[in-house]
Order: sequence, then C-alpha cells, then structure tokens
Amino acid sequence: MVEHQTEDDRRRQLAVATVFAERYDWELHEYESRFAVIDLYLTDKHRDQITGLCEVKCRPEYKHDEFDTIYVSFNKWYRLYLASVAFNVPGWIVFWYGADLYVRSLNVERVFTQPGCNLAIRGRTGRKNAANDLEPMILVPRTLLHTVATKVKVD
Repeated sequence: MVEHQTEDDRRRQLAVATVFAERYDWELHEYESRFAVIDLYLTDKHRDQITGLCEVKCRPEYKHDEFDTIYVSFNKWYRLYLASVAFNVPGWIVFWYGADLYVRSLNVERVFTQPGCNLAIRGRTGRKNAANDLEPMILVPRTLLHTVATKVKVD
C-alpha cells in the first residue's frame, strides 16, 4: 500500500475496480507486491488469460463533469502504457466521482492520439509530508473518458 493511502482508500479503489470489471464480465486481481507499479489486472472469466491492466483514481469530492480537463500522472500513465504494450492488452485508468457517483474510464492508448492532451508540471501542496508534491502531469480533456456506470456508491 502506498504510504499515504489508507485502508478506506484501498477499499474504495477495489469497489470501483469491481464495478469496472463486472461491466465487462472480467475478474479482478490485485498484484501481490505492495510495491507493484500498477494497481490491478483483469482476466477473462472464461479463459485463464490477462485481458487488461487497471489503475483506479477516486475523487470523492468532485462531480464527473466539474472540470473540462483532468490531470493524469505522467509516470503512472507511462508505466501503465508500457505494461499494456508489453502484455499486448489494453490499459485503463478508472475514475470514481463521489459527488455524483459516476465511474468513468480512460483507455491509455487514446492519450496523445486525440487533440487536447498536453504535458504540464502540476500537483498539490496540501498533503502532509509532501510540501511540494509536483510532477509531470498529462492534461486530458474529459471528453476522452467513457462512462462505465452511474449511481455507484462505494462508501
């Protein structure tokens, strides 16, 4: 578990990922190592093979349409993209917006192939033990996200 991730964060992430996996009739699996660079992988329920890789981002205080642009960590995207190429399976970043209970997904292959995706240095400064939490971010238009489910309560 990441140092600043709580058990509630982890539980919420798994609940959101389960909604995503069930939508496509896949099984969800966590990587065993707490140092894994990707949160989860998905397998076909009918065949024993990996069908995708998944990162989950929970935004409990926001609505899915509150901002025109979302920030995606370049480092997370890059690791997920490389792994999806290596495994020859799709990679997704799945978002849960708690203020209006939407689950939306972004296929990592679509980033930088569509207009409007840009790189910038962004982050936040309010986190304990990280006064300067800045990193390269991809600014992604929210129009690239696909709605997976609505009215999803995970708390």
